[in-house]
Amino acid sequence: MGRIVNNQWTVIGSSNGSSNYGDEMMWLNLVGVIREIDPDCTVVTDAFPGWAPPLSGVKTLPFLHEGLLRYVMRPSPTRLSNKVKAACGLILNRGSTVRGYRRSEQITDGAPARGVEAVWEAELKVSRGLVFSGAGGVTDRFALHAIAAWGILVALARRNGVPVLFVGQGIGPVVDAAASRAAGRMLAGADKVGVRDHISATTARQLVPGAAVEAHLDWAVATPTPRGVDEDVESWMLGMGLNNFIAVSIHDWTSATDSLRQRVRSVLAEAAQHAHNTGRRVLCVPNCVGLQRADDRQFMQTVIDDLEPHLADLCVQTPTSFGAYQTRRVLREAEYLVTTRYHPLVFAMAEGTPSVGVAYDDYYLQKHRGALAWYADDAMILDAQREYPSEDWWRHVDVEMSRLSDRDLLGRTAALRAQPVEFLTSWLREVAPDVP
Repeated sequence: MGRIVNNQWTVIGSSNGSSNYGDEMMWLNLVGVIREIDPDCTVVTDAFPGWAPPLSGVKTLPFLHEGLLRYVMRPSPTRLSNKVKAACGLILNRGSTVRGYRRSEQITDGAPARGVEAVWEAELKVSRGLVFSGAGGVTDRFALHAIAAWGILVALARRNGVPVLFVGQGIGPVVDAAASRAAGRMLAGADKVGVRDHISATTARQLVPGAAVEAHLDWAVATPTPRGVDEDVESWMLGMGLNNFIAVSIHDWTSATDSLRQRVRSVLAEAAQHAHNTGRRVLCVPNCVGLQRADDRQFMQTVIDDLEPHLADLCVQTPTSFGAYQTRRVLREAEYLVTTRYHPLVFAMAEGTPSVGVAYDDYYLQKHRGALAWYADDAMILDAQREYPSEDWWRHVDVEMSRLSDRDLLGRTAALRAQPVEFLTSWLREVAPDVP
């Protein structure tokens, strides 16, 4: 006798409710494609408390990884407060990730679900399938969330006969031996694994030799800009008199040292000076704008506030009314983008705007290299651990960015955009053949 299935899909996001433009857009795009095939379905997902889904028919559950914690940090507006809370978390949550790895093994071996696990299992039992939306979490730093907790979800799904698909994942670096074993076990439980770059594909195959892995363009650009967004952006730019500008997106990486953070701050300060020298302006573009993740706008404003007035006047922040699609669209108008954030880089390249990645560490080096490799053989990356953005460097960027044609970049996006959608839709029809 087959299992009883409701008309629902379980679609795991990486940070719904965090106001992370890239991650939320990937989830939204993916659910949109599912709804095109199965219009009346319910979607079950994870989210921070208080998140209002932008679509109807969405049921939210707590993040499973928080069930592994003894202390759950709720970010505060001040950096000092967050440092204290983070220190408490390090002390109280020590061992949580390893407990999560062990728990996924226990569930695989038949242990009964408990607490939030049981809540998730009840929904998985009646779901058509479990889909993990794109994210960059399968790495050592985010292992609690995207290896330990996701591993538990895969184990719960598999023991109930639920098909599993990973879509648009960034995988690696995974250096820790226990994380590697747990990630390999998790990915081995999937029907297929879709990743967002060829570096991630190589890492996935190392973790699971012989795995069915495909690399596709990032899911955040898998669907075109909705109607009305062009008008919103063009109207705002006209009102601001904004043209002839470069875009900068920098963020506060909590694991960075103070000296490295200062070096990243200098990217925006140097951009303002370079804009002054070359008759341009600087548009500051965020990717995260909520307290669940550090607010990029606030971080960039601290740099602007320290600039000389004639340089500060050249810097413009995107308005608070902008969401993910408006942010993606405004990057089309920039001469080029310089960014520490991954998704503004993806947005810009997809819109035909050449980009430079600024890497805090090896994690960001991989992210930027993976995204840029879809468009150019020689990735333009500033390794902030080792390099400083001098005026000579900015002049070099001007030359290198001018060599990339927006028409070529747009053509590349057009050629690649359909692949991740086809990867998902073919699996959906395979596991749910009764869906029209």
